[in-house]
Amino acid sequence: MAAQIVISANILSYFEELNSIIAWLLAASLFFIISVILYLFHVSKTGYLNGFYIFTKSFSFNLKWFKRLSLFQKSVFVPLIGSVIILGLMNLFLVFNLAPGNHDSMTSHLARIAYYLQQGSYEFFEANYWGQVVHPRNSTSLFLYSYLMSGNENLTQIVQYLSYWIIIISIFGISRKAGMSKNQSLFSALISGLLISILMQATTTQNDLLLTALIGSIVYYFFGFKHDGKKQHLILASIAISISLGVKASIVLAMVPVAFIAVWCFNRNGDPLKTQINHYLFTGIAFIVSVVLFTLSSGYFFNIQKFGHPLGPEMIRVSHTFESESAGFIVQNGIRNTARYAVEFVSLDGLPTISPIRKAQKRIRGYSQNYYQEFFHSADSDNNIVESDIQSTIEYTGNRSLINYLMDSQAARAQFNYFKMPVSNEDFSYWGIFGFTLIWPLLFYSLFSKKSSVSLKILAIAAIIFFLLQGFSGPYDPWRGRYFNIAVIFATPALGLILYTKSRFLKLYLLLVIYIGCISAFSGNILKSGQISDVESNGNHYTFDFFFTKDRIAQLTRLGQFYEPVKAFNDIVPESASVAVYLPGDSHEYPLFGKNFTRTLYPINSFISGVQPIPENAEYLLYHDSYPFADIENDIHIGQLIYSGTDWYIRILQP
Repeated sequence: MAAQIVISANILSYFEELNSIIAWLLAASLFFIISVILYLFHVSKTGYLNGFYIFTKSFSFNLKWFKRLSLFQKSVFVPLIGSVIILGLMNLFLVFNLAPGNHDSMTSHLARIAYYLQQGSYEFFEANYWGQVVHPRNSTSLFLYSYLMSGNENLTQIVQYLSYWIIIISIFGISRKAGMSKNQSLFSALISGLLISILMQATTTQNDLLLTALIGSIVYYFFGFKHDGKKQHLILASIAISISLGVKASIVLAMVPVAFIAVWCFNRNGDPLKTQINHYLFTGIAFIVSVVLFTLSSGYFFNIQKFGHPLGPEMIRVSHTFESESAGFIVQNGIRNTARYAVEFVSLDGLPTISPIRKAQKRIRGYSQNYYQEFFHSADSDNNIVESDIQSTIEYTGNRSLINYLMDSQAARAQFNYFKMPVSNEDFSYWGIFGFTLIWPLLFYSLFSKKSSVSLKILAIAAIIFFLLQGFSGPYDPWRGRYFNIAVIFATPALGLILYTKSRFLKLYLLLVIYIGCISAFSGNILKSGQISDVESNGNHYTFDFFFTKDRIAQLTRLGQFYEPVKAFNDIVPESASVAVYLPGDSHEYPLFGKNFTRTLYPINSFISGVQPIPENAEYLLYHDSYPFADIENDIHIGQLIYSGTDWYIRILQP
C-alpha cells in the first residue's frame, strides 16, 4: 500500500492534482483493483491467504496456549501482553484526540504538506526552512494521503502508529526465522513494543518508526528468502529498500548492516555458485527498477539538479556529517561519539524524575549526589529535557577525565550531557531499562554463546555495525535517540534466549526488569512531553493537565515558546487571508495555515536565495525582528520566543 501511495502522489504531482481528493480516490480505486487481482493470483498459486493469516495461524492467543505455559512464563507474558494492548489503545486514543505537536512536524513534516497542497504539486518553492524542500518525500506522501482521505490532521499520526504494530510483527517473524520458538519470538516482539523510544514515536508525524518498520520488513524478506529461496521475497525487499531511501537519507547507514544480512541470506546451503550469482543479479535488477520508481522520484534527482548533490546544499550536509573532516578527526571523534551514545543507553528513560529515580539514575551513571552538586552547574540539571537545554552550555568543573572527554564540545551538534535525567520524549529518549539490562547484554551473549543460532549472531553483528556507524558518520546529536529504533530490529530477536533459563536468579532478575519496564512504559507514555501540560514536580509528585483537553493552537504548539505569537497571529489574521512569511528556519509554520489550510502562505526568507519580494496579492506580512525592512514602531508586535529572544510582528499590507 505504501508503494501505491508513493506512486500515486508522484503521478498526481506531475499533473498538479496533488490536492485533488477525487484524483486520489480514482488512483486508490485503480490500485485496489490491481491489488485484488494480484492477491487472488497469489492465493491460487500458493494457497496462502496473506501474511497476517500466516502470523495468526503460527501463533494463536488462546486459552490452551496459556494453560501450557509454566507459572514463570505466565508471570512473564501476562504483564507484557497486557501492557502492549493497553498502551496500544492509549496511543490510538491520542492519535484521534490530540493534534500533532512535534517540533519537526510543525517546522518540516506537516508544514511542507501544507505548502505542497497549496500549490498542488511537489515543485520546489523558496522555503524559509531547508527541511521542507530538501528532505525526500515518501513519508510526506503517506502523511498527505492520511490527511486527505480522513480530513483530520490528527490522523496523519496513524502512519507511525501502524508502523509501531508492523515493527512488533516483523520482530516476531524475524525471530521465528532465526530459529526461536513461538514463545521466545513473542517475548522479543512484546519487549520491542515497550521500549521507550518506540512508544514515544508512535503518536508523532516523524518518520523514524516508518523507517524501522521498513527495515523490519526488509530483514524479514531476506530471512524468508534464506528459508525457502522464493524470489518474491527479493522483489519485496528491493521495493522496501527503495521506499526507505526515499523517506530519509540517513537510512543509508542502516543499509550497511542490511547488506551484511543480505549477503549471508544469499549464501544458501546447497546453492551452486551460479545460482548465488543469479540471486545477486535478480536483486540488483529489482533494486534498480525500484530505485527509479520510489527513490529518485522522492526528491534526490531534483536535489542533484538544483544543488548539484542528492543530499542538498553543502552547508546542510556538513552540519550533519563528517563529510569535510579528515580521517584522523573521524576516527578520534567517532570513538568519542560511540562512547557518548553508549552512555545515553544507560538511562531510566520513561520513569518519572522523582527523587528515588534521580538517585538511581545518578548511581547507574556512576556519580554521587555530592559530586553532582559540586561539579555540575545548570539551571535545568534536574529537569526533563526542555528547549532551553539545547540553548545553553553545560558547565562542568570537575576533574574526571572520562566526563571531560565526553562533554567536550568537539564533534557535537549540541553538548553531550553526562548528567541528564531520565526523559520521556520522542527525540531524546532511548530504550529505557530494557535496553541496558536485557537487550544489549543478551545481544553480546548471543554473539559468543554456542547456544545461539548463526542467524542470531548475524543479527548481533548487524546491530553492532549500525551502532558504530552512528558514532562515526557525523557529529554527536542529542536528538538521535529515535535513530537507534532501527537497531531494535537487529538486537531484540536475541531476547528469547533468556526465556527458558533454569537459573532462579535469572528468573527473578527477568521478572524484576519486566515489571519495572512495564511501569516505565506506562509512566513514559503518560509523562511524554507533548502529551501533558503544566507538569509540576518538586521531586516527589506530579500534577497533570492533559493537552488533549486544550484548544487546537495549544495542542499544536504544546504551550511552548511559539504558543503566544501563534495564538496572537491566529486572532488577528483572518482565516482566508494571504500572508507573506519572513521567519527563521526551524520556526513553527504549520499552525499559521489555519485549520484545514484555509490561509495562503508565501515564504520570503529563502534558506538558499535570501529575502524574497512580497507577493502582490499578500494581505499581511509576518516577520521576525531581523527582517531587513522591519517597521517595529508601527507594526503589530505579537510575541517573543522565550529561548531565542526573537520578536514576531505583523504588518497589514495596503493594496
